[in-house]
Amino acid sequence: MCDKCKCKSLLKRKDISATKLRRLVIKTLTLAQKSLSPVEILRDMRKYESINKVTLYRILAILEKNEIIRRILTSDNISRYELIDPLDNGQQNLQPHFTCRICKAIIPISSSGIIPLVNKRLSKKFFGPIEITIEGICPNCRKEQK
Repeated sequence: MCDKCKCKSLLKRKDISATKLRRLVIKTLTLAQKSLSPVEILRDMRKYESINKVTLYRILAILEKNEIIRRILTSDNISRYELIDPLDNGQQNLQPHFTCRICKAIIPISSSGIIPLVNKRLSKKFFGPIEITIEGICPNCRKEQK
């Protein structure tokens, strides 16, 4: 189904049954190469399979719990999901993002210097994933404002 992301082996490593719909969620997020809202995931998946919202939310919860995907909560309280890079061996507990206040685009920020600093300072005080979001206006929206 999705050779590039190796959906079956990824789910097997996490001891999760590799159902067709779970593999399709992973494939959808892999091909998007950006974070997607549940509505966007549902729209893309329905091109290939019949799925309802409840089933999608259950799949998203399972994948998030098992650290296959990450949920990003935007400033307007909309959840977006992205695939956690399996090559990072679970080290991605902190992923900075830039969120555009106008178009709501979410752009991952390279975090090579940020992750070690924040983990060093905060990892002994906080449990669970830490999220950093920087808000502003993206270059595309800035051009439109001028």
